[in-house]
Amino acid sequence: MLYPFFQHVNYTKPLSALEGKLLWRFTSCSRYERRIWRCNRKYDPAGDQPCATKHVTEDELIAAFEQATRQLAPPPSPEVLEAALDQLGDLHALEAKLAQAITAREAVVDEINALIHSAAKTDFDPDAFEADHARLEADYQYHLSAVESLEKQLHELEAKRAAITAFHQYRSENPAISYTPEAWRALVDHAAIHPDGTIAIAFNDG
Repeated sequence: MLYPFFQHVNYTKPLSALEGKLLWRFTSCSRYERRIWRCNRKYDPAGDQPCATKHVTEDELIAAFEQATRQLAPPPSPEVLEAALDQLGDLHALEAKLAQAITAREAVVDEINALIHSAAKTDFDPDAFEADHARLEADYQYHLSAVESLEKQLHELEAKRAAITAFHQYRSENPAISYTPEAWRALVDHAAIHPDGTIAIAFNDG
């Protein structure tokens, strides 16, 4: 069973072993209640290569978390937040590019409708119509792809900005970060336990 405070703790295998990650399992000695994490394959008799990485204690994970948060960012301030958001990219420039792409896409739609309307009202050359329609359809697909790509980029940028803003707000309210289950869930994407026992904390959005 996974200990709920550490829902994303990964075991990173050495390069010489099989690729992949394994969840660490919570165990405790009922009398002394010492909480540790170890690889699920440490004592797996069916495994072709049992895990040799030693277990880590809950205290070690908490210590790694608090050390990582101390190194994560300078004290919060409006200037720090603005600088962090600026490093992600120019939101307004991306919004402007998306607006231009949408305008270009809609202009092609208007051209296609005008072509069809004209063909319906007058005699037309079928070959010329097909050629014009194929050209406009290709233009439409080009601009449609551009719109979808920019929408995806904008969504990802907005999500990253929201995460950084939320973290800045948390730091403003909790300038000295100590471990709590809420802090772990709010800040940490996962922790990786390396074969040498080193614990690496990966925060949300890098």
